[in-house]
Amino acid sequence: MLTWFRKKMKVIIITVAVLFIASLFYGIGYQGLKGESGGKKSSEIARVNGRAIDLLRYREILNRAVQGVGPNAGPQEMAFIENLALNQAIDFTLLLNEAKKKVRVSGGELDSAIDGIMRQQNIPSRRELDNA
Repeated sequence: MLTWFRKKMKVIIITVAVLFIASLFYGIGYQGLKGESGGKKSSEIARVNGRAIDLLRYREILNRAVQGVGPNAGPQEMAFIENLALNQAIDFTLLLNEAKKKVRVSGGELDSAIDGIMRQQNIPSRRELDNA
């Protein structure tokens, strides 16, 4: 009985190892095909309404959320956090795109805002602001 169990476990372990190695090669091959077609590595995680959701922004939001929860988050909590981070990245991208369509800032308004910041922070000149 024990030898039968050992044989079954050996078969299972070998099967898992083969599947793991095959998945690695499949992933490498798939990435290689994507790289050949575009020539440039994509930094988008998804597209919503034709707009790319930036992978770096998603990772930044995800890292902040994981730091807030702590290192002891389980798989269910991580799935929730990943979903939350993706939703926030999508919301941020959509809001930013709408703002770009509707909000216009003139050079004078920008200069006025910079002057206000300089007065508030007691910065005497633009040169010192640039250096800061």
